[in-house]
Amino acid sequence: MSLANVSVNVCPDLQRRLLTEFEKRYKKPGRTRARTGELIVHWQNRIDPDRSPSDQAVLNLLKGKRNTSELWLVDGLCRLLLGYSYAEWGNQFAQEQYDHTLVKINTSNPNSDFVAIEGIIAPPSLQNLIFLGHQEAIAPGTPHRHSLHQLPYCNLPKQDNEFIGRQSDLKHLLKLISLNHRAPIITVDGIGGVGKTALVVEAAYQSWEAKHGIAIDAPIFDAIIFVSAKENYLLPNGIVPRLQRESTLRDIFRLIASTLEDQTITQSAPEEQLNRVYESLGRQKTLLIIDNLETITEKNEILAFLSDLPPSTKAVITTREQVVMYAPIRLNCLPEADSLLLILQQSTEKGVTLNDEQSRRLYNRFGGVPIALIYAIGQLASSYSIEMVLDKSSLFLEDIAHFCFHTSVQPLRGKPAQKLLMSLAIFSEDSTWDAVTEVAGLKRDPINANKGLAQLQQLSLIRQQEGRYEMLSLTREYALGELAANSDFEQEARERWVRWYLDFAQRYGQEEWHEWHIHYDRLEAEGANLLAMIEWLAVQERYQDVKDLWNSLKNYSHIYGYWEDRLFWMQWLIEASERRGDLSNTVFAMSEKGWTLSLIGQVEMAEDILLRAWSLHEYATFDCQVNLANHLTQLYLDQKQYEQALHWSNVGENLLNNSPLEGRYYIRDRITNEYYKAKVEYEMRNYDRAKLGYQQILKKAEDINWQRAVYYIQGEVANIEIKEGNLSEAEKILKAGLIVVERNKDKREVAVYQSSFAELEKIRGDFSEAYQWATKALEGFNRLGMRREAEKMNSLLNSLK
Repeated sequence: MSLANVSVNVCPDLQRRLLTEFEKRYKKPGRTRARTGELIVHWQNRIDPDRSPSDQAVLNLLKGKRNTSELWLVDGLCRLLLGYSYAEWGNQFAQEQYDHTLVKINTSNPNSDFVAIEGIIAPPSLQNLIFLGHQEAIAPGTPHRHSLHQLPYCNLPKQDNEFIGRQSDLKHLLKLISLNHRAPIITVDGIGGVGKTALVVEAAYQSWEAKHGIAIDAPIFDAIIFVSAKENYLLPNGIVPRLQRESTLRDIFRLIASTLEDQTITQSAPEEQLNRVYESLGRQKTLLIIDNLETITEKNEILAFLSDLPPSTKAVITTREQVVMYAPIRLNCLPEADSLLLILQQSTEKGVTLNDEQSRRLYNRFGGVPIALIYAIGQLASSYSIEMVLDKSSLFLEDIAHFCFHTSVQPLRGKPAQKLLMSLAIFSEDSTWDAVTEVAGLKRDPINANKGLAQLQQLSLIRQQEGRYEMLSLTREYALGELAANSDFEQEARERWVRWYLDFAQRYGQEEWHEWHIHYDRLEAEGANLLAMIEWLAVQERYQDVKDLWNSLKNYSHIYGYWEDRLFWMQWLIEASERRGDLSNTVFAMSEKGWTLSLIGQVEMAEDILLRAWSLHEYATFDCQVNLANHLTQLYLDQKQYEQALHWSNVGENLLNNSPLEGRYYIRDRITNEYYKAKVEYEMRNYDRAKLGYQQILKKAEDINWQRAVYYIQGEVANIEIKEGNLSEAEKILKAGLIVVERNKDKREVAVYQSSFAELEKIRGDFSEAYQWATKALEGFNRLGMRREAEKMNSLLNSLK
């Protein structure tokens, strides 16, 4: 029987409840109507990602425009808005309205263990669903889940809350546990508290509901046995031990005997019990769940037992360790949307009021680890402030971390795996095998390094994706605590960490001669880690290391558009170098900061800092002095102060005439100086002289294979062709250049090329195409903060309307 084939009458009481809850959740302050769109999104996340109702179908039901609706729609809205199924609502409604009609359970007479009620009590499809006791007494329908676990041949734990999220995992698990699927054992692994047990229990309840008549697509079992080896519970007042757990094979046999009501198992001699268990399991279709396998003392014996189960039995294992079996399901954290739903559920249940911003802070703090979010809400319900709960130094974290990780990490102490775990925690984001093993001091011992990384993956403490190793933020905090407790190792590891990144940045932060993205993409992949290390170095006042690192990163950070970071760290270097009397580096940092300020249109600040830098230029390196003169040329050129621009261009030329540099680096500086001279001619509308200048330096750039300069120069030549009406030639140049600058991720030059395309298409009269190019350019300029260029594009866009 399918939910899609059933229509039900929806009584006014249920409609009122659904409508009230719908408006409470989805009607925002100041709005006259609630939004069904948000409800549909939540439906797809929590109920069924593959099938969701239309807006109109929802409104017809909630507004009472129809007295009948399909059961799948009614049931889904009940689960989403009320927190329980349609059948459970019918049970509750009947009990609330007609409690005096309920018949007490008579366990001696199973045939009377149901309530005969008239059709007016509940919708017709819910008649005879009021369940009170014995399995044989159940009429077709869906027993209340709180009663389901009391049925014979089932010992599932109670479900305190509606299951949230993981719909694709749930669907996959239901498919795997079907007896039609070949895999006899399914493993669900993940870190402690990630929701392994909740997922398996939800699948088991759906199967048990299917057994007793609910119309859902789930495999049917005649018996469900839940074996828990969980050692502790994490409660709001801390970690408390579980008083009863099954940790041996004999414990499991006893639980099977109790659940299946087959005392011949325990009454048999020990050597006969295994056969008795198999015989008992084989009498019916059985789902056997082993929860928390990693804490069981006789793990190998239990795996051997599970491997020989009769064909009528399916086994599901939850474990923090990745066990290579037939069909594994690996759980990661809940995504943000589901995590926020979980926060809403728990805060509502516990009477905690949270706004959207506070909910997101909780998510950002604890990630999508359900146990951590539930625990945090519990602390808020215990009158702790949200600031205290979010505080990283709070003792609350110790309970969460101990519950989630202690059992897994304890056996690793003193072994390579622990060093690798602590080392990976030093990185703010995922990292490579080379980096992690180097920091751990294990790069020259690849066998133990690989073995240790494999152990960490098996314990779900880390995971590998696309050649990089990563860990959850909660895992990282626990591992950093381990690192702090091993101070000698921390000192050595952090030194290796700094050395590795300094060498890495120097290797890949080269000048942009050829396809510069090949090197800079390597830096980009480590961008967050590099930034985190710079911050750590600054806190430690390791000035020389910060200086060396930024010397390697200056071109990458400029080309890839990390201008805010450049401004912040150049200011830090200015202040730090001045305190130390390192005036050479003061001029370098001022020059770099002034250049970035001029690009974002902060011309007064740029002029001030660049002129101050020039007053100290004698302390700077020769290369820095030439760059400083070029930056001043560009600054005055942008302000159309052509005499000043020519003055600083001549200053740069005079420096080059006495240059100590030789070879391609001398030619490089000469090209840059002559590029700005040609640009001055262009801005003064001397297009012939500008074009000649660009053509001369283009040949020089090609001779030394300085690709980036080639495409900057060609972009300027294309602008001249546009001014002269040679649109086809300009288009040819721009098409070739845009491909290269996009591939090399030069964000500023990409926007410049796009703006040139916009001008070209406007002159052609293709306003639609021009508008598209101008819009792209505007987005690029705005992203970089280039105000002057953004204003030009806005003016162009206005002229196209």
